[in-house]
Amino acid sequence: MNTAKIARDWIDSYNSQDTERYHALYADDVDVASNRFGVRIHGKEANRELMDTYFAALPDGQMTAKSVIASERLVAMELEFNGTVALGYDGLPGLPHPGDRFSVDLCIVLELFDGLICRERDYSD
Repeated sequence: MNTAKIARDWIDSYNSQDTERYHALYADDVDVASNRFGVRIHGKEANRELMDTYFAALPDGQMTAKSVIASERLVAMELEFNGTVALGYDGLPGLPHPGDRFSVDLCIVLELFDGLICRERDYSD
């Protein structure tokens, strides 16, 4: 399993808003926790619902990898995220007001099992 390639696919599918490709990277029983967005969810469908909301809220959202460290089952990525909050998405956790452009540095850690993301954690200020 090439964990660095899976990480690149994760970033590329997010940036292109290829939701099917993005969601195909996750295991059915994935566990996701985000301190920035104040969420902890379990399961692929819950992750799909959450991420589809954020894809819509951040239609120009782009991640740029500053560094990627990959081992056999883990990938840690230092990312810069830039995006503009779409109108109509006021009050989503972790996001500024609609129409505002923002940038944030993130650390994302993905754990993989059988070639799929089974655990995701993000850390930011």
